[in-house]
Amino acid sequence: MREFMDWAAANKGRVNYGSSGFGSSNHLSPELLNGRHGLGLVHVPFRGGAPALQALVAGQVQLMLENVPTLVAAAREGSIRPIAVTGRERDPALPDVPTFAEAGVPDIVVEPWFGYMAPAGTPEPVVRRLNALFGEALADEAVRARLRDLGARPEGGPPERFAAHVRSEIARWRRVVEQNGIEKIE
Repeated sequence: MREFMDWAAANKGRVNYGSSGFGSSNHLSPELLNGRHGLGLVHVPFRGGAPALQALVAGQVQLMLENVPTLVAAAREGSIRPIAVTGRERDPALPDVPTFAEAGVPDIVVEPWFGYMAPAGTPEPVVRRLNALFGEALADEAVRARLRDLGARPEGGPPERFAAHVRSEIARWRRVVEQNGIEKIE
């Protein structure tokens, strides 16, 4: 990772990264690197993770920070070379790939997440029941194993925990957008 970052810094403005689209975590995570390390990576948005991954495999972009489930098959077959994962811990789906911290970049931690949301105003009993059903599914070891095999880490928890996480993520990425001067698309 450090070697890549040194190369990117030496080629500022000429190293492209693909993303699944403008404003996605896959767009903003490399911008976090740009803001903290001055790499000058250039964003190339695609209409989804699969087209961005195809561009990476074809050599049309030099970097992609993507959720593990999108790229795990390509990594396992050797068509891409993972150099670091952004989580606090190594990903069980790619156990030989170091974290950014292990690779010498301790200030970059991004842990992608997926969650279920209901429309605003959904009655609290309905939210609680849906949450309980998802909790039951996540308690099934076959479901957990399948999610882990896809590169996801099932967690679950109460709706309040998820709501707090969403609020903290909004605040975090707002700072990245402001620091990097990313314009809002109307």
